[in-house]
Amino acid sequence: MIYEHIPKGLCDMHLHLAPSLIPRDCDIAEMAAMAKDAGYRAIVAKDHHALTAPLCGQLKKHLFADADIDIFGSFCMNNATGGLNPYTVEAAICWGIKVLWLPTCSAARHIDRLGTGGKKGFPGTNVTIHEEPLVLTKPDGTLKDEVIRIIELAAQAPSVILATGHASAEEVNAVVEKAAKLGVKHILVDHPTFCVEASLEQMRHWVELGAVLEHVGAICDASTACYQPPADIAEVIRATGVEHTLLSSDYGQLKLGNPIAGMNAFLGSLKEYGFTNDEIRTMCCDNPGKLLYN
Repeated sequence: MIYEHIPKGLCDMHLHLAPSLIPRDCDIAEMAAMAKDAGYRAIVAKDHHALTAPLCGQLKKHLFADADIDIFGSFCMNNATGGLNPYTVEAAICWGIKVLWLPTCSAARHIDRLGTGGKKGFPGTNVTIHEEPLVLTKPDGTLKDEVIRIIELAAQAPSVILATGHASAEEVNAVVEKAAKLGVKHILVDHPTFCVEASLEQMRHWVELGAVLEHVGAICDASTACYQPPADIAEVIRATGVEHTLLSSDYGQLKLGNPIAGMNAFLGSLKEYGFTNDEIRTMCCDNPGKLLYN
């Protein structure tokens, strides 16, 4: 199938794929095959409850060794994977993860805004997962010792991208400032308008420190309970800079359907607000490529 808005070499760094405890539209192998045919350069498989690197590595080795598509794994620091545990993070890095996410569905901010178990529109697991809200900072606003150790581990692994997850803007700010100070090479702020609810001032501060801001197609899909108009996202991108922006799909949710079709629609909507083909290429090919391959 031809997708008119998908540029060759696109890297989607935010895909929720089966196997997963949350029902998904397709699995990693199916997504890799579709991405290859659509001209993608790379995909990153993200799961809230499991390390994806070993499976991604085996799929690349045995099924896609000769294909022009890279399949990268990642790790989310949620309760199901050990929480804010430097030991599990160190092991995940040894497994060859590309993206290291701070807490997502276990983050206190996520639970406050979106609930657990499929409440408030966020996809729920098909089994019961008990959550303890995870916070990155102490009562005085400084980072917890274990979070600092995790950031140190990211600084020692320059091929790893440290992503800020679903924490509050205040927590994200503390992480980005510490990560920049400790020399983390790649800092990614996940969908700062969704869940994080950062201000433009905060986002501009983060890009000044070297962070990249990620905006995702899933929240611009009118069928989702977390909907944000593409016009709002376009305004934020213009205010913070195309050169500091990364576009991902955040697709894989069962009800949203094909992730490539979703990404195509997302990119098309941004073009309606004045973004050129070159700017789209910068945000979904060049900028993610720099994080994944440099």
